[in-house]
Amino acid sequence: MHHKKEQVEVLYEVLSLSNEVEVFLPILINTLKKERIQNCLKFLSQDQNKFLLEIESQKQKTNLCLRKNRLLMKRRILRQQQMSSKKLWIMTLINRITLRMIMKNLKRIQSQKQH
Repeated sequence: MHHKKEQVEVLYEVLSLSNEVEVFLPILINTLKKERIQNCLKFLSQDQNKFLLEIESQKQKTNLCLRKNRLLMKRRILRQQQMSSKKLWIMTLINRITLRMIMKNLKRIQSQKQH
């Protein structure tokens, strides 16, 4: 039982690392292309490049946050528009009902005057 627990923990560690690689690899490829670097090992051995990669990673995180915020704002705007549409529909319905009531009352009054 204890052995299985250790295996599960190791599996989670590996999965965690693979997620980091999934994030890191596109950044690395993008940087290598942008800088036109052909010797990847030499590039990765330099401390300065690690710093550049970190900056690029932060930029991507920031862009992701901006996208999420834009999406949230669009959703809010859509919700407000939907609410406005519902309010307009309700007001129209109220106006129709009110108009019908007024017409009924008018007809009733006219019929009373005729008698």
